[in-house]
Amino acid sequence: MPYAGGILGDGSCSTSEPGCSGTTCCSPHHGHCANQTNMRDSLQQKIPIFREAYMEDDVAMALCDNAIKVAAGKISKPLRHILNTPIPKDVPKDECEGLLKLWAQAFDELFFFGLVLPTCEFRCLDECHESECKGLFDPEEWIIKVYTRHPDKSSRGADTNLENFLCTVLHEMCHAFLDIYACWCIQCAERGYKNGGRGEDGHGVVWACPMVTIETALQGKVAWNVDCDISTSVEMSREKYGWSATPQQLASWGADASFCDKLKAFGAGHKFLPFLRRLICPEVHQPLNPSAS
Repeated sequence: MPYAGGILGDGSCSTSEPGCSGTTCCSPHHGHCANQTNMRDSLQQKIPIFREAYMEDDVAMALCDNAIKVAAGKISKPLRHILNTPIPKDVPKDECEGLLKLWAQAFDELFFFGLVLPTCEFRCLDECHESECKGLFDPEEWIIKVYTRHPDKSSRGADTNLENFLCTVLHEMCHAFLDIYACWCIQCAERGYKNGGRGEDGHGVVWACPMVTIETALQGKVAWNVDCDISTSVEMSREKYGWSATPQQLASWGADASFCDKLKAFGAGHKFLPFLRRLICPEVHQPLNPSAS
């Protein structure tokens, strides 16, 4: 269910600084935050778009709109072949990375306009992360990492493991797209933290809404269970940082209804300091293809 409650913005810039049109943010402090229509046109026409140039609401909206089209429309024969292929029950370690990369390419073409994998590196690591996380997107080095050895691996079947790994790939690709194409200037970041946005840990409203839309679209195309840990990620993020969401949004993300009571107990006056991973919003953004005019 995309954007339950219509909470996310209308594509307009929130700044009142001189020179800002209200739809396209012209402030040098905001870089070149393009409006929603321009971004959709760029993506649909495969025009090279600019990194870190768009308001995060618009980036999320573009992902939602595209996932809805994927769910309702036909897909190419090669992609359909990949999606219809049964998940192997026993995958040797030396084949796991190849399968995950194959599916990542399919996910990229289906849900991310083919703009994630050409932009960042994908690594499949046969090891446990020290925090026991399943995967992560490194915004400094632009690397998607999937950890294929988990402490509880022995308690699950091989097929379930591969399903989980695929869900982790999709989860992290959504993080990657948002981090790469949404503006990270101070004003945009602060605006994002105030309304949930990407959130300090990346699991805010702007991530959850497109993620649940993408998850739903994929579930309609495959026979195996798609669970990208949306509910768990959102609940942990909200409890830690105290951002708000509507009951409709919580329901669409699969959150427990009792979680609202936990938030009230947590305190409406909770404040947090933004941890800005990057403060990059240059005057001129570089296109994906430097040779493109």
